[in-house]
Amino acid sequence: MPHEWIAFGETEDGGFNPICGKGLFRNSDGSAQWRSALINSYDEERNVYTGYWDGTSEYVELTRINLLFNSEDPRIFAQRVAQAHSERIYADSQIRYNFFMDLMPQQELPELDSEQVSRILHHATASKYLRSRPNLETTAILFEV
Repeated sequence: MPHEWIAFGETEDGGFNPICGKGLFRNSDGSAQWRSALINSYDEERNVYTGYWDGTSEYVELTRINLLFNSEDPRIFAQRVAQAHSERIYADSQIRYNFFMDLMPQQELPELDSEQVSRILHHATASKYLRSRPNLETTAILFEV
């Protein structure tokens, strides 16, 4: 949790030491590289960690996916980034699918003939589990098609 990471920087005398980590720095040409960063706080409203690039006084705001704290396991971090990337691709494909389906014309479409219906039902119920079910409801499949 963000407040737990920020708590690592609190000292016993009430002070604060910046939390060391690596952040994804985006160059002006569009490329990116990992640079050392010193994190001072977390902005809950915008969900970003704030601090400075190490060695400079340049202010930085980093989202959690672009920030690897030095005290965390880099393998777990890499798994989290890979999961986020695959979920982003899936969400993007779902958005496109729903967009195309919503804008697909539905007027004056010809009805499916019996050969098309049987082919669709054959492919839709091709698994062993579905073939073994005697009274399988298939009207929803045909309606969607």
